[in-house]
Amino acid sequence: MAPVHEGSTDNVLAQFLAGVKGSTCFTETLKVYAPVAGKGRKLFALEKELTNIFKGSTRWHGTGCWEDRSSKKMVCEPVHVIELGACLKPATATAFVKAIKRYARVTNQQEIGIDAGRNLYLAGSRQIRRAEKRRGPS
Repeated sequence: MAPVHEGSTDNVLAQFLAGVKGSTCFTETLKVYAPVAGKGRKLFALEKELTNIFKGSTRWHGTGCWEDRSSKKMVCEPVHVIELGACLKPATATAFVKAIKRYARVTNQQEIGIDAGRNLYLAGSRQIRRAEKRRGPS
């Protein structure tokens, strides 16, 4: 099972970026799990932006389930899984993280999952907003 990196979004995304040195390739494709409900154009804008960054992508439909932190109930919803090329350079990784942060912010996502080979990173809009208030948007 892949280790899950949680905590403040700044720390989680910094951990992801810290792992990209020179040209970093993952053993599997990089995957973004983005909830669909009510996201429409914003979700397709994210897919288009990521496709431009990575020069290609594959999208498939799935269902994401998790335990809601406040109610402790199981929540399931449709998600798009966007698969991207497995090699990154620091500039590509930075553009990728900015796109994820922007999408989380504009859609008010509780969390977005990034599956990077053997690691899972979870980023949420509340933590992004708090971090940006402290230091300004990136």
